[in-house]
Amino acid sequence: MRRSNEILALAAALCACLPMAGCGNDIIAVNGKLADPAPEVSALHAVLGSHALDIAYLENIPTNPNGDFSVSYSDGSTFHGNVNHATGNFDVTLDISYSYNTKIHDVGRLALFGGSVSGATYAETFFYADSSIRSWDDQFTLSGPTLHLHAYEHGRDVTVVSDTTMNSFRVDFVETWDKPSTFHEDVQTSSYTTGTGEALHQSWYRDDLATDVSPDRSANFTLYSDGSGSGQLTWFYDHGIYYAYDISLASDGSQDETVVFEDPGTQVSPDGSGTFHFNANLSGTGDYTERYDDGSRMHLLETFATTGSEVVDYTFDDAATAFTPDLDGHQDIHSDGSGSGDWNVHDATGISETCTYDFDTTGSVANLSCQSPQAAAVSSMVRAWRALRGAPAATLRERLPPPHGTEY
Repeated sequence: MRRSNEILALAAALCACLPMAGCGNDIIAVNGKLADPAPEVSALHAVLGSHALDIAYLENIPTNPNGDFSVSYSDGSTFHGNVNHATGNFDVTLDISYSYNTKIHDVGRLALFGGSVSGATYAETFFYADSSIRSWDDQFTLSGPTLHLHAYEHGRDVTVVSDTTMNSFRVDFVETWDKPSTFHEDVQTSSYTTGTGEALHQSWYRDDLATDVSPDRSANFTLYSDGSGSGQLTWFYDHGIYYAYDISLASDGSQDETVVFEDPGTQVSPDGSGTFHFNANLSGTGDYTERYDDGSRMHLLETFATTGSEVVDYTFDDAATAFTPDLDGHQDIHSDGSGSGDWNVHDATGISETCTYDFDTTGSVANLSCQSPQAAAVSSMVRAWRALRGAPAATLRERLPPPHGTEY
């Protein structure tokens, strides 16, 4: 047995992580504006129906006399475990390489009719690079070329309804993701054959039910079986504010990203812009500038490690002063969102004050070593930075842990 499409291995590696999390709600707040160039969430939405196809094809997988099997895919992923062809019982694992979602474990039973699979009921567990775990109850039925899946995630009250339609050259996934009184998502994904190989196209939108904006996010992506691809992701806010991201993925696993922030209520345009580059191992760098109507600006240089940690160096130049910068600072952010930082306040004669601080995973600032009025003002900025982030930038490969205190 081979997987239905080689592109499905790519899809599992890139989007088996759960959907669109505002992971680590941080923000940089200066003069009332929001800036967040740091890559935070997967721009390619999860597709639960993709892995359900792996379960559906278990009837055809070659096993030894005990029912054991192991299959390797070209992306480095492996599918292994045990299936009892007589009873339909199975215990299988998909190990995924180069992904925030590292493993999917399924235990359940195939429904057999006339020697063929007509459905399945199983418990599904997703394992992540930060050691977190999410558990689902899944059930699907097969009718002709269509697989209908219903899945429920424990602990988050999220329901997914998925219809997968298969033919010789194309697989279409149509899914809705819902959490009562919280969000609704529509996701359409297609895997198909092109003249040069296989491709995956996806478009999705999300409506956060607590906001006046609809949709709150939308995306459109195309990926190819050699690992290359491109797409756009947009975050929408009240008053016409939006963040737009263009992402290009190379066949070597690296990616480049540009971000533009626009606020129609200001005179400057764009209000913010930046460029980022990430290697296949998820390390990378970023350069982002945010501008203000009075000529002031914030500039950030970011370095990302494969572990999910981040280093940020920033400067703020106030157009009302004759010297530059007015403020410079540094942050070391651990993969769990905690960390430490320091800043220097400048005046016309040089550095007038230096302060250090720590912050925990919730964004609370502690151990602030200076207490002057200026330090208190900057401390408020740091708290806003850690507590109010509203527009995570996009990356096709999810980097940071699941959200703390938010839903997806």
